[in-house]
Amino acid sequence: MLDGNGRPVFLTANAGGFLLVLEARPGTNGASVGTSVPPPTPGQGVRPDLQIQASSALGNGSATICDTQRIVDGGGGVPGFDPPDFSSLSSITDALIDFACRFDPHSPSVPCTLSGDGNDGTITANLPIGSEQFCYRTEINTAFPYGDTVLTAQVRDSSAAHNIGPTAQIVIRRVTPHP
Repeated sequence: MLDGNGRPVFLTANAGGFLLVLEARPGTNGASVGTSVPPPTPGQGVRPDLQIQASSALGNGSATICDTQRIVDGGGGVPGFDPPDFSSLSSITDALIDFACRFDPHSPSVPCTLSGDGNDGTITANLPIGSEQFCYRTEINTAFPYGDTVLTAQVRDSSAAHNIGPTAQIVIRRVTPHP
């Protein structure tokens, strides 16, 4: 299903506990997809290769970077940005690191998903060498609010220039569970 802007919509009745997967392939220069995530140091200014934002705050929207411990232990969430903002502000960089640090990179040869035949496989068939699959099993700390949350992502390559690919968007629509 697509929304009114042509973005794929994924439905869930759960706040967390579902697998969020982003697949990226090399760009026209052929450089592999980057997988670097800098240490969670506020104001450091070094961006992750996976750059993803949500239109709504996830969890409690905490600005603390990579606060992945349980909520009862002080864990938080990820700030939201509506509209998406990839400007050079340090608060944006910190939020990009905060979301990216939750994802694990996987090469297509060792994916986090299964293909249609039930064997290990990527969602997109025949991803070329240098591609990457980024996977995150969402948690209550990053609970998606009810309604639509737009995820906007862009990925850098591993070249010295760190070229950024085009942005892509999907919608996570959290619905009320039916009894």
